[in-house]
Amino acid sequence: MSENSNKPKLGGAYAHYVLFVLLIVYVFNFIDRNILSILSQEIQADLGVSDADMGFLYGTVFAVFYAVFGIPLARFADAVSYTHLTLPTSDLV
Repeated sequence: MSENSNKPKLGGAYAHYVLFVLLIVYVFNFIDRNILSILSQEIQADLGVSDADMGFLYGTVFAVFYAVFGIPLARFADAVSYTHLTLPTSDLV
């Protein structure tokens, strides 16, 4: 046997499938993070809020939300079995 036959095969159909799924997740994540900016004028008109209120929502509220919920959710993800965590999070994708 040659030395190259011991190396695992890289790429293939499964690698392309995983790449496509990750690309779709990235696109949805990008849209999700920017939808508030896209709809800002309509939200302001509907709720009657000022530019300062929208800026507060974009920055401060977003940062506080991630600071408050980020660590507890990460600890939960570490404590729960991977198989029990996969099903609920797959609904988010």
